[in-house]
Amino acid sequence: MLVDKSVRYIIRQLAKGSGTKVVAEETNVSQRHDQLLWAEYLKTGTVHVQGRSGRPKGADPSDAEVETVLDTHRRWPDGVQLTVKRLRRAGCNMGYTRAYRILKSNGRVPASPVKSRQRKWVRYERIHSNAM
Repeated sequence: MLVDKSVRYIIRQLAKGSGTKVVAEETNVSQRHDQLLWAEYLKTGTVHVQGRSGRPKGADPSDAEVETVLDTHRRWPDGVQLTVKRLRRAGCNMGYTRAYRILKSNGRVPASPVKSRQRKWVRYERIHSNAM
């Protein structure tokens, strides 16, 4: 992913009349990528702004969600998984991680270093019982 400074450099060099092949070799991107940046610049008149990469952040939980989770946990002070099951039975479809974060931020469950560490993306190969 190019930084904004590199994108501005590419546009500036192409505006001076340098070829896309030369600029692509200088910046270590493909010639086609330079062409797309230049076409966008000609069409809009502004330099391309990079978007934030990755999955978008989820919305913060609403006050009603927080109150529902805390109320359910107050009635039955079990673990997070049972709390989520009770919420789903009551019609509040909420994920485990969302409920865990709500309970953790309100001091209802202890912070676990295992759950707060960054995990690498791992793809598991699914083994079918028929294949054996």
